[in-house]
Amino acid sequence: MTLPSLPDIDRDLVAAFEAQLDAVHPDRGPIPARVIGYGEISTVLQIGGHAGQVYKRLAGFRSASETRAHEDAIRAYCDSLRQAGLDVVETQSLALCNDHGEHVLYLVQPRAPADTIGNAFCARADTPLFTNALEAVLEHYAAIWRRNQHQPGGETLGIDGQISNWAFLLGQQTSDPSNPSDLSDLAFLPGDETSLRPVYFDVGLPLLRRGGVDIMNVEIGLRTLPPPLAWVVRRAFLSEVLNRYYDLRQVLLDLVGNFYKEGYPDKIPAALEITNRFLVGKAHDLGLAPLRRKEVDAYYRRDAFIWRVFLGFRRLDRFVKIHLLRQRYPFILPGRIRR
Repeated sequence: MTLPSLPDIDRDLVAAFEAQLDAVHPDRGPIPARVIGYGEISTVLQIGGHAGQVYKRLAGFRSASETRAHEDAIRAYCDSLRQAGLDVVETQSLALCNDHGEHVLYLVQPRAPADTIGNAFCARADTPLFTNALEAVLEHYAAIWRRNQHQPGGETLGIDGQISNWAFLLGQQTSDPSNPSDLSDLAFLPGDETSLRPVYFDVGLPLLRRGGVDIMNVEIGLRTLPPPLAWVVRRAFLSEVLNRYYDLRQVLLDLVGNFYKEGYPDKIPAALEITNRFLVGKAHDLGLAPLRRKEVDAYYRRDAFIWRVFLGFRRLDRFVKIHLLRQRYPFILPGRIRR
């Protein structure tokens, strides 16, 4: 199974969609749209009749040059991930300024079948396939940190290691070939790496540092907050949240702990066992201690708290601007998130 190549971006469609977008109700405009998911600073959309593509909308930029700089950072991040051996989904970008003078960036990617996305894939996979999928991403994370140790010029790669940021494409299956997302009858042999291809697609937050300095403007995500609340988040959480992406042990805690958020806590014991076996085996050179269940639980509670605070602040800002100040609100926020 492979993802389709992207055609050139339909710029007229994206510009027309942005012109009619109501960020509070993104599905109610003349151009049909559906929210598929949310990232840290983006909203994932299906727009118009383009069912084979996803459009990731990023807002909060203050100028065309700032938007271009973020585009450049994403390209550099994708290049570095590929150099580390990751298969990164094809990504095109379109920067524009809408009729309200707001600078936004759209990332366009081929849409993977729903059942190949990591959380859904692992939920349905049997034990050998789940083990193979998790070991495949662990190999990639170890490769990133080995590269960081030997990269000249002080370049450091980070990654958001949640399983839902991967698509797992199967090269061999006995299920219906007309429905590549059907995992009901897999012809899978454990250890056959050719039958499983992990593809990484969460590149909107370019986690790359040069000389210890982030190549992206980390303040962009805080612009969804009013200045006093942005100051609180910056002082209390920003460094903690960003630094965890550059700490392999915390990336692995996040990987295992997020099975809570995905609704599959029963997967955690197996994920913990697979991860620890990897750490003391193939990744013993990295010198990381095995993870403990109480660490996973504590990490996840802290992570859930941080994102609840951040989302709560954003919703408060939206309420004030729309209902009290009668201002336009340019960001699409998620609804209730189960954690």
